[in-house]
Amino acid sequence: MFILKMGQLGNEINLLRFQMLVAMRSGGSEIHNEASNALTLINARFLAGRLYEGWVLCGANVAMLRKYKRVAEAKAAWREISRYFSGAGAPMGQKADNKRQRLLTLARLVQLESVDLPPGSAGLEMARRELKSAPDLSAKDAIRALRAEAGKLSTGYQSVIERLRHKVAFHNDDEAAGVAYDAMTADDDLSDFHTCHRGAVLYGSAQTLNTLMMISVTGNKDRAEAVDRIMGEIHQVASHFYDYVEAVMQSFFENYMQEGLDALEDGKVVVDDAIKLSDIKLQYFCLPVRE
Repeated sequence: MFILKMGQLGNEINLLRFQMLVAMRSGGSEIHNEASNALTLINARFLAGRLYEGWVLCGANVAMLRKYKRVAEAKAAWREISRYFSGAGAPMGQKADNKRQRLLTLARLVQLESVDLPPGSAGLEMARRELKSAPDLSAKDAIRALRAEAGKLSTGYQSVIERLRHKVAFHNDDEAAGVAYDAMTADDDLSDFHTCHRGAVLYGSAQTLNTLMMISVTGNKDRAEAVDRIMGEIHQVASHFYDYVEAVMQSFFENYMQEGLDALEDGKVVVDDAIKLSDIKLQYFCLPVRE
């Protein structure tokens, strides 16, 4: 079941990342640029949500992952994913406001040293040091609190991707929307683009609000820097997840399906009409199919 879930996670991350990259290159006229920007950020929001769900999925199956993390590629990728979502040494993370909550997050990451993390892992070493310096937080207390969280990450630390997931991507958070609405200026574009074709309508005003909501969760005052940060972190974490899913799936096949791997050459299929990524465009406005 876990391997099938990992495969679906890989499919969704790959597709959303592909659509995001294509949308970024699909501009042209002013209206097509508006649509391209909207498509890029819509896919970025959904991708952020799937990346966070992937972190939760893998974190809930740490015992099963132990054997797969012996693969060198998986070790490196999982280390970077864990550092990002736990804030353990991740430069782009937001520091925890509450030390106890941070300890709970770190305890969840390392499962109180029961997980076979790579030696010298920043998350493991930081958890050890901080747990030793917090005599009021015993291992039993941490485990009890983690179970009470029902597998959810502590609210003491939240990465940009996690905040995007909770505030914008999968929920219409009223508080975040209010902050974004108040941040609007007279220069913000609130144009909607309507056509006579069903589905070919772009509500640019709503997209402006959603973009400002995305910006607000970063804490960056400069809008351009905030968007760059969002896109950079999503690209970075998506790349690590791609490497991780590939390594885990390959490890599974090598452990349990070697005979099938040996026979792959006989069933090889060549795709000779693939299009270069740089040549693909995703047009938001298009004419309907007519009989």
